[in-house]
Formats: sequence, structure tokens, C-alpha cells
Amino acid sequence: MKEWLLAFGSIVTIGGIAAWACAGDPLPEYGVSAFAPEAFVDSSYSPFFLSEQNYYQINYDVPAENRFRQENITEWNQYTGNKVSRQALERLLYTATPDNLDSLASREPDWAKWQSVEKDRAKKSLEYLRLAKRSEQYTNPPVADWWDQEKKPAFDSTTVTSFRNAWVKLLETEKDPFLQERCFFQVVRACFFQRDYPGALRYYQKRATDFHEGSLYYRTMSYAAGAAYKQKDFALSNYLYSRVFEGSMTLRIPAHYSFHPQEESDWNKTLSLCRNAREKTVLWQMLGIFYGDEYRSMREIYSLDPKSPKTDILLVRWINKFEQASKYFSTDDYRTMEGFDIPDSTRLKGIRQIADAGNTASPWLWQLVYGYGELLSHKPALAKTYIDRAASRAPATPLAQAQVRLLQVAVTLDNAAAITPQLEQQLLPQLKWLLSLQNSDLPSLRFEDLQLTIRRKIAGLYKRQGIPTKAECFNHEPAFFKDSVFVNNLEQFLNNPKANNYEAFCKIISSVSPEMIREYKAILATYRNDLPRAMSLMQTVEAKETFLYGNPFNGRINDCHDCDHQAKQKISYSKAGFLAALQEMEKQVSAGNDVFNNARLIGNAFYNITHFGNARKFYECRIIGQDIYVVEGIDSAYFATLTEMGYAEKYYRLAMEAANTPEQKAQITFLLAKCERNRWFLQEKEPPVDFIAWKGFRDLKEKYANTRYYQEVLRECGWFRTWAGKPPLASGNR
Repeated sequence: MKEWLLAFGSIVTIGGIAAWACAGDPLPEYGVSAFAPEAFVDSSYSPFFLSEQNYYQINYDVPAENRFRQENITEWNQYTGNKVSRQALERLLYTATPDNLDSLASREPDWAKWQSVEKDRAKKSLEYLRLAKRSEQYTNPPVADWWDQEKKPAFDSTTVTSFRNAWVKLLETEKDPFLQERCFFQVVRACFFQRDYPGALRYYQKRATDFHEGSLYYRTMSYAAGAAYKQKDFALSNYLYSRVFEGSMTLRIPAHYSFHPQEESDWNKTLSLCRNAREKTVLWQMLGIFYGDEYRSMREIYSLDPKSPKTDILLVRWINKFEQASKYFSTDDYRTMEGFDIPDSTRLKGIRQIADAGNTASPWLWQLVYGYGELLSHKPALAKTYIDRAASRAPATPLAQAQVRLLQVAVTLDNAAAITPQLEQQLLPQLKWLLSLQNSDLPSLRFEDLQLTIRRKIAGLYKRQGIPTKAECFNHEPAFFKDSVFVNNLEQFLNNPKANNYEAFCKIISSVSPEMIREYKAILATYRNDLPRAMSLMQTVEAKETFLYGNPFNGRINDCHDCDHQAKQKISYSKAGFLAALQEMEKQVSAGNDVFNNARLIGNAFYNITHFGNARKFYECRIIGQDIYVVEGIDSAYFATLTEMGYAEKYYRLAMEAANTPEQKAQITFLLAKCERNRWFLQEKEPPVDFIAWKGFRDLKEKYANTRYYQEVLRECGWFRTWAGKPPLASGNR
């Protein structure tokens, strides 16, 4: 036994475009999944659904001091025949002190009225509460934080013993069943905190059968279980904790984390303590949850009672683990929970045997899980048989029905070798339903991973069939936009006014719109220096009014985007305004007007709209991407375009040819050196040194060392200064 135990130690609509939920969303605690346990398992077991947290959706247990507050108030309210309000009882039970209890009770109209009718019961209740409040600091001490351990009250054996004796005496004399059960609880608890663990067990075993199995009964039992554990009677401790786990939803989590099977002999002894098969099924259920071998526990429970519902939580945990180990989903690996082996086909066969027998409490659940397991194993034909069989008997709840339908959509697609017009029409209502799930009232339905997988599978089939336009609608791929023919075809498809109902759906789910394509074309035309076309296209899109953060015509010695963005802008350029100014400067160069300055400014502009410049905002769009801060973040489809400095160098050389002074030539020489530097970094990727003697560096030192601009470069560029043999600059300058 020891060796065995150790071994298992979103849709958003933007401008008419529907964006499917994507793998970049915040990671769920259950990893990659399309099977919602909430659809099939009693909600009281929800903390034990598979999760990377300690407990599903809550992580940690609730604070102990608040665990029984509402239950206790309810029981006292029932005891008073609902004559004393919950608010009054809460004040008496949790606000009053031993010293002001009587005066506070006298001021509570509800209590006073009840007391006038039930004088003896009210008097004994106050006596009980007074003693309980006085002993509380010893029998229910506050849990001190690690930094406040010195504030924790010291253990006072004499005082604790006196309280215990008082409770024993009250237990022997009290005749009221309600108060008597509370005295019984206080005696067992007092023994536990007195560290008299044999005494706690002795009192529990002597009187436990005298009381009904309610909330306080199981609270008392949990102290007896703890006392058994302290005496290393693990068999009895685990047995009692299993009864608490089964009997009290409030104590289910504490019972779970207190449950600690040790050796095989202890486990067998625990099983032998069970009074019936049902109690054994609870033990096996807890073992499966605690040690993670759900399959073994399911088989044991099934052999004891095929119709036991105790297997439900284990079955859904098992299939959720199977999901993590499968390679079915088209999601990023980082979404998958780690630590699970390759799915065990032998165990899947075992699930099928039980599903085929059909003699469980929820045969449709076993059929659904088995069918889904075969779907994850890429056996869609077999999966369809069992999922369809389960569909006819599944609960009629919206969540259960949606779960079944989700798997049926996946099965339909997995059985298809190609997307035909007939299949398109068959899939259309299902795909529309998938699209609507993000806004549904079923928050527990796990549809995102399967939705993404379905989307990518459809796209893959279209690509293999030579239909890239529809493939792109279902799954955006940057490489698609490298082919101008594909881009034009997509634009025509999206603009087609005669689209059929399926094509109209494709247009809705496409992640790009005709306007986005026009903006993309305008950006590419700019990089080709086709400014008239760029202007014409840019004027048709809303992004034309998007302003650039810095002046795109400035050329700095050091590239400092933040400096340029924070600098006061004499002129703020929108994307369209930038193109208009750039086009006008090119006209001036062509006319021979102030060629040096105009060519220099054009060179700066083409430099700044690369990844290295201050005007990255110009190329940011839905297709290319946004907020790309490092060069490695640029998609390979656009890398060459966004890092190419050919036009910048072309116009810098035109400026050099028109330069009349050494100062002008020095400036252009260094601007060319920056282009040379960037290209070197792109080629080297991980250069062994920070810089080399680029041609621009050499020319600047050899030809223009006597210029003021040369001195500015020495002051601002640490790399050039170091190469030139000057003392290093302060930190921050390169």
C-alpha cells in the first residue's frame, strides 16, 4: 500500500467582426478541458474537481471561525421555535461576552418574549452560553499568524481541566436534548484541547449513539477522529473522517485534508471498521480523490455497489486528467496541467466495460466519458456511437445538454475527411451556437479549448482542399497575408454582397474586416514607397486619424522612443498626415528643392517606421499586430518589412550627395551608421560583442572629427566613444 500511495503521491464583437475566444486568455485552473464536472456531479463535491489549486475555485478552505456560524444560528433559531430572530441570536452567540450576556439578553425583545414562555429553557441556555464563552479561548483558540506566535495564549492545563470538569458535570445533569448534545460536544472538544486524546475518544464512544447525526454530531466526531490520529490509530481516524466527509458538507474539506491513509494494513483495518458497503464506498471515494488514482477507486466502488453515485466525482476527475495527457486540443502547451502521463488505453477499455454494462446510477455519464475518451484518442467513429447514446439519456439541464452538444459538434467534424457544401450547411447551426456561447448564461461550460480546436481543424481541412480564404476566416495566420493574391481574394470574399448563409457566417467570424485589409495594404504600400496608393487607401479607414507618439521626421543620435514620445510636439502627425507630409517632401526632392533637408527628413521617416524607430505606431494594426516591444516579437511574415532600412539608406545617401558642409556630411554619416548597426544586430542575433568598427564609425572619425556633430556623438553614444578611445560615459548612453 505504501508504495502504491507514494506512486500517486472569448467572443467579442468589434465593428461587426466576431472574435472567437483564444488561447491567449487567462489560464483556467483546470488546464485544457472541454468537459465540465459541474454538469454531472453534486455541487457539494465541487472543491474536489480537478484543479491546479488546493481546492477548485476557492484554493483554500474557509476560515474556521466562520465555518459553523450560520448553521449554529439556525439550530438555535429552531430550538426557540423561531421565536428569537437570527439577528438577536447572532448578537447573543457571537457578540456578547460572559459578563454582559444577561444584560444583553434582557434588552433583546425576542429573547425576553421567549423567556417569558420558556423560562427554564432560557435560563439553562444562558448558563450554557456563559460557560461556552468562558472556555472558548482554550477550546477554540484563534489561529495566530507565524509572525504573531508570541500573542498565542500559553497552554494552561489547570484552567483547561477545570473547564472540562465543568462540562462533564453539566453533561451528566442536563436533561434537555438540545443542550445535552452541545455539552457532549464541549466535553469531547475540551478533552482534545486538554490533550487527553484517550479521554476524548472514550467520551465520544460512550455517548455518540445518544444523539442524532446532525451538524454538531459530525463536529464532535471530527474531534474524535483527530484524537485517534494523535494516538496514531490511523485506521480509526480515517474511518471517522470518512463518516464526517459523507455526513457533513460543511466539514467535507477539513475531513478531506485530515484523511491520511498510511500502510496497506492500516487501510484494510479501516475498511474492516465499516458497518456496510456504503461506508466502504465513501472510503474508496476519498482515497481516489486524495491520492489521485481515481480509476482504482472507481473499480472498487463498482464492485461493492454498481449503482453508487460515489464514482461520479472520480469519473469526471479521471476524464479531466485524460484531457491533460491527450494531444487532441489545438491549444498552446502552457495551458495544459503538467504531471499526467500518456492516456492509458487499458483503463479506457475498463471504462467501456462499465459503460456497456449499463448498470450504474448514471449509465449515460459512463457512455459520455468513454465516448469523449475515444474522441480524445482520435477514434471519432467509436466516439460518436457512445456520445449519441449518452445524449438520449442525459439530464435535461441546460448545462448537461450543452455539454453533450459540444462533444457532438466535435465528433461530427472529426468524422469528416473534407468540408463539403453539404457539411457546411450541417455545421452552420452548430457553429453559430458555438459562437454564441461566450454570451450564454452557462459560465461553467468549458467550451473555449474545444472551440479553438474545432476552428483550427476546419481551417486545416480548407487549407488541404485549397480554399485558403475560408481557412483564414476560421483561423488567422500571419503567413496568409504574405501572398497578395490571397489577400485580394479575402477582401473580395468579405465584400461579396451575394454571400450565402454559410459564407455570411464566415465573414462574421473573420478576425479581419475589409477596412483592416485596406489599412494593411496602405502600410505595405508605404514600405514600398508607393505613397499615392498608400494615401488613397489610408483615407478610406478610420485609422487614418490615429496619431503617432513622436515626430517621425526626427533623427536622434541615440534611439530613444520614450524621449521622442514625451517631447513636446510642434506638429502631431496622424497616419494620414504623416503620409501627406512624406509625399510632399518627396515631391520637393524630385523638384530639386532643398534636397539635403528633405532627403534627410524622408530618410528619418523611413527609419522611424521600422521596428527601430519612434513611429512603430504607424504599422500597428489588427493584421500585423500591436505593442511589439522586442524584435523577436515580430511575426516572421512581417519581419523583413518592419526591419528593412533600404529606403532610409537611399534617402540618406541622396542627402549626402546634396550636403554642402562637413557638419551635414557628419550627420548623414552617423545616420547611415545606425542603419548599418541595426542590420548587423539582425544578422548576428546574439553578437559576442556590443559593437564593431562599422564603416560609419570609421568614416565619422577619419573624415569629420573636427565637426561639432562629432563631439555630440562622443557625448551621446557610449559605443562610439569607447571605440574612439575616449573615457566611458555615464551609465545610460550607448
